[in-house]
Amino acid sequence: MRAEVTSTRVDAVDGLATRTLVTLRFFDDPAAPRIHLILYVPNAVAQPAPVFLGLNHLGNASLESDPTLPLTDRWIRPAPEAGIVSNRATEATRGSHVSRWPLAMALRRGYAVATFFYGDIEEDHFDGWKNGLRGYLIRRDGRTGVKPDEWGALGAWGWGLSRALDYLETNPKVDARRVAVMGHSRHGKAALWAGAQDERFALVISNNRGEGGASLARRDFGETIAYSIEHAAFRYCENFRRFIGRAAELPFDQHLLMALIAPRPLYVASATLDDLSDPRGEFLSAVHAAPVYRLFGYEGLGITEYPAPDHPVGRRIGYHLRTGQHDTTAYDWEQYLAFADRHFKTTAARPGVPLAISGLTHRIATPQKINKTSVRIPSASGSRIGDTPVAGLLSANSSQSHDAPPPTPLPSPQIQFPRNQLINKTSVRIPSASAPGSATLLSPDCFRLTHPNPTMPLPQPPFPPRKS
Repeated sequence: MRAEVTSTRVDAVDGLATRTLVTLRFFDDPAAPRIHLILYVPNAVAQPAPVFLGLNHLGNASLESDPTLPLTDRWIRPAPEAGIVSNRATEATRGSHVSRWPLAMALRRGYAVATFFYGDIEEDHFDGWKNGLRGYLIRRDGRTGVKPDEWGALGAWGWGLSRALDYLETNPKVDARRVAVMGHSRHGKAALWAGAQDERFALVISNNRGEGGASLARRDFGETIAYSIEHAAFRYCENFRRFIGRAAELPFDQHLLMALIAPRPLYVASATLDDLSDPRGEFLSAVHAAPVYRLFGYEGLGITEYPAPDHPVGRRIGYHLRTGQHDTTAYDWEQYLAFADRHFKTTAARPGVPLAISGLTHRIATPQKINKTSVRIPSASGSRIGDTPVAGLLSANSSQSHDAPPPTPLPSPQIQFPRNQLINKTSVRIPSASAPGSATLLSPDCFRLTHPNPTMPLPQPPFPPRKS
């Protein structure tokens, strides 16, 4: 991948951000699909900023009224209220989705925001694959059509989100270890898929996405399989068509997609007037993904009763039912930012301190000389380290012989212990710490232990009668 910065503005969003436009190229062919990424980094944050990354519906110029932002020249779904004429953006499109992207709110909270127009990867219509990434790869393979078991547009859009993350990993202004992938409607489906496929995404948010996203297909309510195929079959694998009217025969349901994101934080949101997305079905998916989170030592959603509107709930899995229509609003963003604060900032500020959740907690004995690549821990044989980050400060061993060669420099004064690591007797491995002369673990860090139960069956949710 090659990244070309095409524009930078240091006083964007009323001086809150430095805005960078970056073109991402994946092939040498100049006619191949490319991504035009827009990145806002808060000016008031000295350290690399965590990021909210998502697709946008109308092009980057829809996020601001700035006349210097280029309009996309790609095909856009009909939206006359947003200035879309003959499936193309116009000057009236500028700033038309400011409400869905409250940049100032995120920037003031210390978050960077990155997005690109999903049509850069594939246009959102039945023949869109021909001019997009899938069509390009098919032609390069010498073929003319899509195979029944090949990816659909949702998979392609999710692939694009991972490529944007590839770029963020190269940008020192942002913290690529704390990237929340998010999306609304069809983009929420793509965000779930990207989050399940790419474990680098530290947090996943899906807003009002319905069938093929978070809602349970077996409820057969709202955006059913038949509806999805009729109006957007190209977004899915062609074989999905076989389950029209046969949702109960699916070998999976959407709670399993959400469970693939475990143990990373996941937020699902619905709206009271968005029956097509089946809010209750979205909530039930979150409920039945929770047992997999418990395998990792997290409580998941924490409730099973459908919550009242505008009453956010959840723990490692978050959920809210907003009063209103199918949309992304400032209220939704407030919940997402608070959720990210909880899971990004708290753990990042004090690595090694356990979260306030159930589970056994052990303290590493300090100061402790490192023997090869392990440190001693008390009474822990047969357990695993949970998901809580564990860190220790290292220093060179001052008792080292003057005749011995100096220790190999450690990559950082702080070492992160691997997660989900089976403990061998009473020691735990640490990365890159073995060196002539050794080193000493100084900081008194704690970590959680979980006892895995690999025989625990995956939940098979009950499917209640159809309700709105």
